Amino acid sequence: EINEDEHQEINNILIVSVFSIGDYVLLRNFFNILKSEERFKHAKITLILSEAVKDLALYLDGNIIEKFFFLPHPFWKLSTLEQFQATDKLFDQGLKREYDMIIYPSFNRVLLKDFNAYLQYNIFSKESITTSGDITATSTDQFQENRFYTKVVNNICGINRFEFENNKDLFENIVHHKINLSRPNIPKENVVPFEKRGSRYVVINPAAQDGFRMWHP
Repeated sequence: EINEDEHQEINNILIVSVFSIGDYVLLRNFFNILKSEERFKHAKITLILSEAVKDLALYLDGNIIEKFFFLPHPFWKLSTLEQFQATDKLFDQGLKREYDMIIYPSFNRVLLKDFNAYLQYNIFSKESITTSGDITATSTDQFQENRFYTKVVNNICGINRFEFENNKDLFENIVHHKINLSRPNIPKENVVPFEKRGSRYVVINPAAQDGFRMWHP
């Protein structure tokens, strides 16, 4: 059952994703999907991202995103106080104190729970949507953390699920229907031809934060 508020047109959205380039690539296709929905077609989207993705984000999505804000990288390694101080600087740079909807797609809630809560405390939103992330709910404390959000999309498929699929579940819950997207996609028009790059080589960096995610040589 859809709440009455979930039928109302959304005028501005804040999406928060402060991890690395891979996480951004697995998230960015859903911005256009939101904009294609009747409820969100007039919405202005603001992103809070890691500085690590700044060049890529401005190049790929500068045409559909109203405003970008960037936090130091790696943000999750900062102390809680440093995270809060960096967040306060965003308000000085023009981050609003009110949005119709805030979306927290990051699957790793453990690293960002204090930061997300700090944003929720400092920004009024009619709807705030997050995932249960890679936390198995085993205590009332974890349920208490979820009280900051109007909607929590539960992860029921295991902690090592592909981040793209987690994002897809989250946005399907936002638009209230299945999304026809099987994998991340960067349109051909966004890919600079080799002859214009001044190089005949492409670099593939198969690294990851977790060893089990890295490609074997």
